[in-house]
Amino acid sequence: MAECLPAEVVESILWRLPVESIIKCRCVCKSWYSLISTANFISNHLRNNNNTQTVLHQRKIYDKSEGCLLFFDNQNYFRAMLLHLPHPARLIRIVESCNGLICFSIGRNYVNDNDIVKFVVCNPSIAHFLTISLPQYMVCPVAYNWCIFGFGFDERSRDYKILVIRTHGLVGNGIIYSLNSNSWSAITSPIPTKYRATHDNSVFVNGGFHWSAVERDYNLIMVFDVNGETFGQISLPECLANSEPHNLTVKEFGESSIAVIQQTFMHDNDTDIWVMKEYGCVESWMKLASIGKSWISDARVLGFRNKNEVLISLLVSGHIASQNINSKVVKNMMDVDTCPFTLSLHKYVPSLVLLDKQNYVDVLVAAAPTPTRRKQITKIIM
Repeated sequence: MAECLPAEVVESILWRLPVESIIKCRCVCKSWYSLISTANFISNHLRNNNNTQTVLHQRKIYDKSEGCLLFFDNQNYFRAMLLHLPHPARLIRIVESCNGLICFSIGRNYVNDNDIVKFVVCNPSIAHFLTISLPQYMVCPVAYNWCIFGFGFDERSRDYKILVIRTHGLVGNGIIYSLNSNSWSAITSPIPTKYRATHDNSVFVNGGFHWSAVERDYNLIMVFDVNGETFGQISLPECLANSEPHNLTVKEFGESSIAVIQQTFMHDNDTDIWVMKEYGCVESWMKLASIGKSWISDARVLGFRNKNEVLISLLVSGHIASQNINSKVVKNMMDVDTCPFTLSLHKYVPSLVLLDKQNYVDVLVAAAPTPTRRKQITKIIM
């Protein structure tokens, strides 16, 4: 049948299939194998893929024999997947997820979870990964003031980038990794060491890495633009700018803007969610919602499931739940036996990215056991 259709029609049909089906289609014939492996096909498939999910990961010491456990959100429950990455017993956590690639940082110990020695960029949908070692001079041998890690896709250069910034006193060093060139390069702009980062991970939005920072008890958002390799700032609403710095977390909101989650982890306090409706316009900050005061226990907002829902982790019960911001409906999705502060949530979309790379390594992927205590309970919090 494929021989009766024009090549462009066949290609258009193929890139609308899910990843699992496309991988099988590579075995049909040599021409399909070659077509599916091209950068243009991979890009078209990603552009036409609307299957955006979230992925949940626990930061912990993983033994090589047990693998790294991920939970993918399929709207009703989390599908577990076990990844066997190339590492001994190491502290593993997700830096960020972008276009189907998940960037893991590999640390040497649990006491200092920023003591990172390498990164692993993995596409679990096609079971390929790349290992990227951190330059020795950036491996942390001494105490530092603050550090930032990031992972994202630069649309202008069509390149995936890893960001590492470390500061010690008034001295700062920053480097950028390029997947296209497979190399690190130094950031030439002066590192703004006076703006102390309050968390070590950043979010990549509109060509820039964003993270929360503080200077003399005044909070703001720092931005590093990857194309111009320059630093900038975004001001916060006054109530956030003067709040406790470590209570603020920057998140991606929608496709092209940012949000700030302010949570105090006190049972009687709400968690406030602020969004920048128009990216770059300080006047467009608005409080999207205040949630949490009616929760039955202290909880932590992990991030957005979509624009109308957030995922929360209840500290006492260990439940992972989804709450609708508008209706306040809470859906109890899964029980986890872990500290909520070790969990991270990231956007994920299945893709073919890395399929055209020659220096990848296959990673063993297995379906993990389904949690036995999973419940499906829906209730309304008034």
